[in-house]
Amino acid sequence: MPKASDVVDFDAQAFGVRLREERERLGLSQQMAADGCGVRREMWGKYERGAAEPGARVVAAMGRMGADALYLLLGRPEPKLRAGEGLVSPVRLASLARDLKAEFERWGLTEDMYPEPQIYWARIVLLAGEIYNALCSSGREAADLGAEGRNMARGAAISERSRLVEENGSATPKTGT
Repeated sequence: MPKASDVVDFDAQAFGVRLREERERLGLSQQMAADGCGVRREMWGKYERGAAEPGARVVAAMGRMGADALYLLLGRPEPKLRAGEGLVSPVRLASLARDLKAEFERWGLTEDMYPEPQIYWARIVLLAGEIYNALCSSGREAADLGAEGRNMARGAAISERSRLVEENGSATPKTGT
C-alpha cells in the first residue's frame, strides 16, 4: 500500500492544458464538452484554467466521448498495440466490445444460444475487431467515432441475430447440445 509520502500531487494546471488539448482534438466547444460531462460551462473553464479539479466522473465522461483518459490524468498517451499495418488502441477496442455485448443483450443474444460460451465471446471479439478496423479505415481515429461505433455495434448484433435465425430456424437458446 502506498504511503502518503509516495502520492504525487495532482497538477491541476497541467491537467487543464491536457483537457483543453483533448477537447480541441475532438472538435468540441467548451459548452459541448461541459454538457457531455454534466457540468456547467463556467466550471469547465475552471478545469481548463487549472482553477478547479474535476472528479472521476468528468474524466470518465470525456473518455466516453473519445478523449484519452490516461493522457488526461498522467500526461502520457494510452499504449497502442501494433497489429497489421496500424496501431490498435486496446481501450477503444474494449469499449467497442462492451458496446457490442450490450447490443447482443439488447437483441436477446446470450451465451446459451451458441454451442459453447466461448463461441459467443469469440463472435463479440471478432465483430468488435471488424468494427474497429472499419472505423480506422475511414481515415479517422476510432476514438473520434463513438456514436458511429455504437451504431455499427447495433447493426452487427442485428446481423448476428439474423444469422442465428437462418442457421437454427430461430434465435432461441440451444438445448441438449
